Amino acid sequence: MILRRLPLVVSFSVLAFPARAHDALDGAGLFVNGILHPVVEPAHLLAFLALGLWIGRQDRDALRRAVIAFAVALIAGLLAGPLAALPPAVPIALALILGGLAAGGWPAPARVVAMVALASAALISFDSAADDWGLALGIWAGAMLIVLNVVNITMRIEAAWLHIAIRIAGAWIAAIALLLLALSLRA
Repeated sequence: MILRRLPLVVSFSVLAFPARAHDALDGAGLFVNGILHPVVEPAHLLAFLALGLWIGRQDRDALRRAVIAFAVALIAGLLAGPLAALPPAVPIALALILGGLAAGGWPAPARVVAMVALASAALISFDSAADDWGLALGIWAGAMLIVLNVVNITMRIEAAWLHIAIRIAGAWIAAIALLLLALSLRA
């Protein structure tokens, strides 16, 4: 009985393709799947949106330092490869913290904003575990597109009621992250 199934098992193991957990679109390539990775990973998307909302409300010096620190730390962490495995709750907790910062609307010194952006990029890059350069560059490009677009929109807002809307968006991000954190800790 076992000998009859042996050719079937061998043929399936030879024809098997490697499992790729981060592919959003089959056949799209590593770079495109990397760009889509921050969008299909809810904790990363929430963290990037909240970070962009918070950075966009800071002064120009803090904004510039934060964007540079975020870009450099993210690409360095992604290209370093999977160095550390983070528990699933860490990126969700990061989104919760960043959502709270965006909801609070507190201005911070430029160094603090840059350090928060750097730490956020490091945690997200460690959680992404890009094992290929094309995937890493795609994740970097996708993350930068999200953060820079949110920062660009947020920094151009002049109306007072839209400042309140930004804080409400930060509160919603924090609330969603809190729900995701509760679900991840329950599982």
